[in-house]
Amino acid sequence: MRQPLLVVLLLFAFSLVGCSSSSSDASSLDNQELPAIVPLPSTSPENVGLDNAKLNGLTQALEQGQYGEVHSVIVERHGQVVLEKYFRGWSQLQFHRMYSVTKSVTSTAIGMAYESGQLPALETPILNILTDYPNIADADERKSRIRVIDLLTMRAGFTWDENSNYLTDSTNDATLLGGQTADWIQYMLNRPMSHEPGSYFTYNSGATMLLSGILQKTTGKSAEDFVAEQLFRPLQITHWQWDQGPNGLTNTGWGLWLRPLDMVRLGRLVVNKGIISGQRLVSEEWIDNAIAHQVEPNVNLGSFEYGYQWWGASDSHAVVEHLASNDLAWAWGFGGQFIFVVPHLDMVVVMTGANLNGSSSVILALRDHVFPAVTGP
Repeated sequence: MRQPLLVVLLLFAFSLVGCSSSSSDASSLDNQELPAIVPLPSTSPENVGLDNAKLNGLTQALEQGQYGEVHSVIVERHGQVVLEKYFRGWSQLQFHRMYSVTKSVTSTAIGMAYESGQLPALETPILNILTDYPNIADADERKSRIRVIDLLTMRAGFTWDENSNYLTDSTNDATLLGGQTADWIQYMLNRPMSHEPGSYFTYNSGATMLLSGILQKTTGKSAEDFVAEQLFRPLQITHWQWDQGPNGLTNTGWGLWLRPLDMVRLGRLVVNKGIISGQRLVSEEWIDNAIAHQVEPNVNLGSFEYGYQWWGASDSHAVVEHLASNDLAWAWGFGGQFIFVVPHLDMVVVMTGANLNGSSSVILALRDHVFPAVTGP
């Protein structure tokens, strides 16, 4: 499928370094034979307490472009897929760049490494782990107080801005990071500080890149290899693409490519509080903390909340106005890559797309169509 020129430019901006994968290069998979995907159970909406007519309304709205350029939607409840649709030339087997959904996958990996004893306490200063970097520029003593949990909650305190300018802008800090040919961990540790660690939320893909280095240091494996063995294998995610940075560092900020059905598997793990097919992969406590509202509101969050690399909505956000409980959380990638989880409804909703000028309006499709479709437990 031909991608719009702007999409191509964005992919280039985020692919300035080499990549490795367990599948073919996802950016050209549309020209190759696509690997099969393990199917998920499916049923009719009525069998899981959902109104088919209202879900048809969602399909129609997406087809008409009411929520911008959406490429896929999947609704799953009680472990059964009830709606799976693809739009604008996309198909079930095509890989989609996840962008920052990668961060939420990385968060789960951090939880697994922590609970296995490989990663020390979340309050551990990161410089006590990243001991291969003794020479740090801009020797601000606040850097010695950056903890693992500060990276998870985007409160590391670095001077950083990846929101004011478009990703193709050469001054965007995430784009500057992606363009580095030297060590990304060293680059991040050299960044100047603007806040006391743990005190202020600033969205920072580089902070998540530091988590890649921490995973590699504590587990002895790249983040990709650790995730493949500990998370993807039990979830039956058999094919993916994951870009690398310099020195083979797994790009945990935006480098993962998945297919929508495999995104559902990740969401189901969260809704199941860390259990899949009877096997516990991560604790219920970790899942609860990951999707909880961990960060104090500030201008950078607006009406959103943030946990451990998972987003949520404040109680005043329109998307939760009809929910009995505000436990909605989501993994959110640039352009409209979403894994929505609603534990009290036992529901997962996945969307992919290319809403390049902002995708927050896509969230309202849940309020307008998905949540009103719920007719029973």
